[in-house]
Amino acid sequence: MQRFLLLSLGLLTLLGCSPKPELNEAMIKDLINPLLSKQEVIIKSPGFPSKLEAMVLVLEDPSLPDNQHKRYHPAEKLGWEQMLEYARAFEKSQVLRFETGTFDEHDYFDKPFTFHGHRLHIEGDLKQDTVILPALGKVGFKLGRSCVTEVSSFTEPVKEGKDYVFDFTVKVGVCELKNWSNPEILRLSGVEAVLPQSVTLKGRCHQKKCAVIADKYIESISKPKLLF
Repeated sequence: MQRFLLLSLGLLTLLGCSPKPELNEAMIKDLINPLLSKQEVIIKSPGFPSKLEAMVLVLEDPSLPDNQHKRYHPAEKLGWEQMLEYARAFEKSQVLRFETGTFDEHDYFDKPFTFHGHRLHIEGDLKQDTVILPALGKVGFKLGRSCVTEVSSFTEPVKEGKDYVFDFTVKVGVCELKNWSNPEILRLSGVEAVLPQSVTLKGRCHQKKCAVIADKYIESISKPKLLF
């Protein structure tokens, strides 16, 4: 019986037909993860990039004595305070060094101004994970890479011509987290609110070789995922 089965599979191959694949979660992960792993996940930085010094972010601090006379809009004040809390999370990983005081700086249009707050010096391993985005006037940090965190479901393969096709749904999150990441950074960066995302795709198997057939999605994950 076993020999007959092997001969039957061999005959199917010679006829150009694909044997019906037996899908499982590991196979689905092996199918999509090599594509996802090429996509870097980039999170926002706290503050704004300095125009006067590389690898430095600037951040105004409403709590400093020199800013007590300023009338902040509640939303503006909250924004600065949230960025400060986010920056402190990086400080705990010893990759952002605070320098507090009154500083001269240039704005996005290269106009000089003075502010009371902090200069945040990017240090350690965070330096190599820093991405400058001049078109956005922002800085980002490479947190990790996209990957499947869960295989939610997959359909039974259906014959289509000489091939078999099937649908599958996975949750895509971030893996290979950098060693400077910590729970506060993940929470305050917004990663936990956005990822994992549920994605439904289609697969095709031919001659025991399977592939994802979703050109638009594959093209989209060839670019970094910006989480800001």
